[in-house]
Amino acid sequence: MPVNWPLVKFLFNMVRPSIPDVVKILKTLKQQHNQTAPQGERIQEHFLDMERKLAQQLEMIESLTQQLELIHHMARKALIAACLAGALALIAVGTVFLTR
Repeated sequence: MPVNWPLVKFLFNMVRPSIPDVVKILKTLKQQHNQTAPQGERIQEHFLDMERKLAQQLEMIESLTQQLELIHHMARKALIAACLAGALALIAVGTVFLTR
């Protein structure tokens, strides 16, 4: 069967300008396909990092809560001591003025 070369040449000339576009499209599709798998891994790593940071923040909050409770307890003791000192001072002032 004889091949009609002018017709093949004509068809090739029509298709030839779009060949670089097809190659570019195939390359970008391949790159996108290669990037989707690592992107999923990056998201998983990001979630793990967020979970680790949240755990650290929770530990820090618990530590700060314990410190605040200790400070509150110490402030209560200091207030009681100050009230007792004030009462003793009033008693001392009262005895000084009443003994005169």
